[in-house]
Amino acid sequence: MNSPTLKEYIVFKKKVDSFFSKEIEQYYTPYILFQTVDDKIFLKEMSDIMDLFEKNISSLEMANILDTLSNLQEKYFKLADNEQNIDKKFSATMRGMAYFFMIESLNEGSSFSNKVIEEIKQKLGNNYLEIIAKIDKTYISLDTRKYVKSNFEPCYFENEDEIIKKYLILKQLQDKQHEYYFNRIQKAIDSIEKEYIIKNGDLFSTHKENALKLKVLIELSNKDFIDINLLSKYYLAGSRNELIKLIGGKAYGLVILNAHQVDIPKTYVISTVKNLTNSNQFPKIEKNIKYAVRSSADIEDGINNSFAGIFESYLDVEYDLIKEYAQKVKESANNSRARSYIEKNGSQQPHMAVIVQEFKEPDFSGVWIGDDESSGMLEWVKGNGEKLVSGKVTPINEIWIDNNSSSEKIKVGGVSIGKKLIELQQKVVQDDMKIADFEWCILDNELVMLQYRPVTKQLLINKNIKITEMNVGNKEILYGIPASRGEAFGKSKFVNKLSDLDKWNEGDILMTGYTDPDWIEIMSKSSGIVAAVGGFLCHTAIIAREFDIPCVTGIGEDSIKRIWDKEYIYLNGDTGEVHIN
Repeated sequence: MNSPTLKEYIVFKKKVDSFFSKEIEQYYTPYILFQTVDDKIFLKEMSDIMDLFEKNISSLEMANILDTLSNLQEKYFKLADNEQNIDKKFSATMRGMAYFFMIESLNEGSSFSNKVIEEIKQKLGNNYLEIIAKIDKTYISLDTRKYVKSNFEPCYFENEDEIIKKYLILKQLQDKQHEYYFNRIQKAIDSIEKEYIIKNGDLFSTHKENALKLKVLIELSNKDFIDINLLSKYYLAGSRNELIKLIGGKAYGLVILNAHQVDIPKTYVISTVKNLTNSNQFPKIEKNIKYAVRSSADIEDGINNSFAGIFESYLDVEYDLIKEYAQKVKESANNSRARSYIEKNGSQQPHMAVIVQEFKEPDFSGVWIGDDESSGMLEWVKGNGEKLVSGKVTPINEIWIDNNSSSEKIKVGGVSIGKKLIELQQKVVQDDMKIADFEWCILDNELVMLQYRPVTKQLLINKNIKITEMNVGNKEILYGIPASRGEAFGKSKFVNKLSDLDKWNEGDILMTGYTDPDWIEIMSKSSGIVAAVGGFLCHTAIIAREFDIPCVTGIGEDSIKRIWDKEYIYLNGDTGEVHIN
């Protein structure tokens, strides 16, 4: 299969991030991102679809593309129906789910659906919610029709305004997709995921909840050498903690750096589950250069314990000796240092992966230990960093506070290494939410990164720690998306699933993450609705408008926790406000 390069995949990931709404990306995008990691043709297809919907397409073009996607969706579910091999059956199902969630995002949860909403607001003015509610009641949804016993059959009307046509297409698409999911997908997906996990779950007993990520682990574990670029694509797709179990903490840090397009040596990983005694030599890597063979245990270089210097690593290794030294690294998981460290820190028994990197003697090697996003300590020595990390020499150092240092002794390309590392740290902190411990070197007058791990203990360099507390007072106002007009006052009750209904009474303001068609009755008897996720076009919003129930959606998971199960709240479906107290 023709795989996209890492650069191509990064461009695609950025497009996905801008196209899909944040509220739904954790549910929808993994199916698309995992499917495109190793399939350049499918990546281009998904990219082209997003490009089409970013243009000002007509309602007819929109309907035709959605029909095409629906046919592709069904094509792969039929392939799964007719497939006996569980692995092929699962793969076909996942491709079908990728198409399904692309359709779902176009309906609600993408820049396209947001653009339709903005066009509606501009076209209909301040009374848009009132007008849309009338339209919703005219072209009543299948879910509500079942509840109110209406005989209305939905259809497209040629005489409607173009933006209303688009809205009706999306509304009726929601009906179609709901029906398709409950009648075609729901039971099938649950069954195939369970079957796949039962067949393969023993290989990774720590990850039996997510069949899609389990598939990634199985495919990667079958490789003698895993290319860092492939691992970086899976990291960008959403594989995080499960990757650490397979490739260890040090390799995971390199994956993060590589995913940020930071210069690192060409790198491969031998996984924690690979038995080197049963593996062949590695003919696909360059034979006429030297390598570094380094440890990467699953409990190494984490937020709690670094295991610095506990396991074996080797520099300047000949190609023919890679397997021998990799085996020594594997065996060091049980050396006396490791046993003592584990006993002292109460750590778990490590599982060892091995990093194999191209090696060349550097001009300088150093470390950076961050104190906060813009501060830290820089140390370096001439030559390779073994003597630095082992403490065999006294390094040169610089202290950086708030992006500044009293001396800038080491530069590359005319820029201080300290400044470059602070910029990189801020990238990593933004993505990984941790202060950085870096290993780096200068090689051929370029800064090359050798390691990233989170700092396990803050330095607190000459700075006072300030703690700011937020006092919200007696009244707090939270904001979501105004989804259905009107005001509601009273008790708020959170319902996570319908089995929680004993906590809810008719007339309460319904608090929930999101709703589906099974929720129609409870929604119809609520005085108001607040949903953590969703927007103007979501199921919750449409049903609320059809029943004239004030509704605010997309208020966020953190916010809804602050307003559920209160004795008194006020919500305004016109403004998106929710008041506490």
